Amino acid sequence: SIRRQRQMCIRDRTDIESNTQLRLDLKSSAEAAVKAAMAEAGVPTGAHVMLVGHSQGGMTSVSLARDPQFSQQYHVDQVAAFGSPVDDKPVPSQTQVLSIANGGDLVPGLDGLPGTLGLPSSNVARVNFFDPQLDINPFAAIGAAHDPRRYAQHVEEMSGNSQLIRSIDAAMRFMPAENSTATDVQVRAR
Repeated sequence: SIRRQRQMCIRDRTDIESNTQLRLDLKSSAEAAVKAAMAEAGVPTGAHVMLVGHSQGGMTSVSLARDPQFSQQYHVDQVAAFGSPVDDKPVPSQTQVLSIANGGDLVPGLDGLPGTLGLPSSNVARVNFFDPQLDINPFAAIGAAHDPRRYAQHVEEMSGNSQLIRSIDAAMRFMPAENSTATDVQVRAR
């Protein structure tokens, strides 16, 4: 039998209020937007999900994985957070986390931990990289270091990293197959 999978991309407007709420472990409009998008897309109760996000998206993903109410509705098997200050937020042991940080990016350090230097954990893989191209102009580098395209480029270049390989192998069941459907839901923070 052919198993059909659903992949959903959620686009959310970021804001300082949600960032602050997420850092303080308060309910945020970003979390509400993801929940609404998943409901709108018809993700069934009990579904195994992988949450992926850059910056606030990674913060939102980790926050949802830590939320007991959300975990009663969905099984958060994996989280991938890129350029997100999440390394001080422990997640349940059944959730595998990949946290990637650019050493030149200020945003991941907003958790008080430079790069990805959180407490040791068997379910969290932390991968750091440093973008040497950004040394040229430090003022231009501040925004460029957080650019999601730079993160994507460096992840591709780190294809031999053992932590990255293990995380990607575990995530393969969430990747779209030939006979899958994809739903792209655009949401706005409320």
